[in-house]
Amino acid sequence: MAANFTQNLLDPTHSRDPIHPQSPKPNSLDRVHPLAIGHGISNSLLDKIREVSIDFFSLPMEEKQKYARAVNEAEGYGSDRIVSDKQVHDWSHRLSLKVFPQRKRRLNLWPQIPQDFRSGITILLQDKEVEGLQILVDGKWYRVPVIPHALVVNLGYQMQIMSNGIYKSPMHRVVTNTEKLRISVASFIEPDPDNEIGPVEHLIDEQRLRLYRNVKNYGIINYECYQKRLVALETVQV
Repeated sequence: MAANFTQNLLDPTHSRDPIHPQSPKPNSLDRVHPLAIGHGISNSLLDKIREVSIDFFSLPMEEKQKYARAVNEAEGYGSDRIVSDKQVHDWSHRLSLKVFPQRKRRLNLWPQIPQDFRSGITILLQDKEVEGLQILVDGKWYRVPVIPHALVVNLGYQMQIMSNGIYKSPMHRVVTNTEKLRISVASFIEPDPDNEIGPVEHLIDEQRLRLYRNVKNYGIINYECYQKRLVALETVQV
């Protein structure tokens, strides 16, 4: 059974060991999955986001299908794409929406094939009551506690690549609840898929060799590897 994990609250009034941007340090247990409180987003807005999400998934199927994701596209409603006979089917449903920077919000110029995603940074609004998210630390699974208006902040594999392994993306899983519906809202912050990412040059030297090669559109690599039960990060190691 997973252990309770409550010690990594991230709050401006409880800041310990701040990380200087020019001197990144490896993540410790306290920084594996920070829960951001005091983030400035009102409780009423976070509650409204949950409410709207639940309302959408409570709609009749024929209504939700009006927003169905097209084949090989990331945006819209649906289940995971089938890319392997090893993947589990119909255990979750998603509504994925893309939010562009202000300078790119010209609807008639949006790309016809939007990117899939696996982020540099993920910000997660968990279910208000039902736990499910767990992280792996030193071979043990820990529950990430539900704090109603906290945001879970996670560094993704793209950040691990760009920091040349200095910042680690924690392994995580989500367990299902047989009695209660669980809903979460995730925001993925990531580079444009056409932009090449790789380790920052000043983080590579004779003592710390390059760990990862440069890649484009890591989201597609990650998604396809995940469905095949492969570790995407291992496929881009030098």
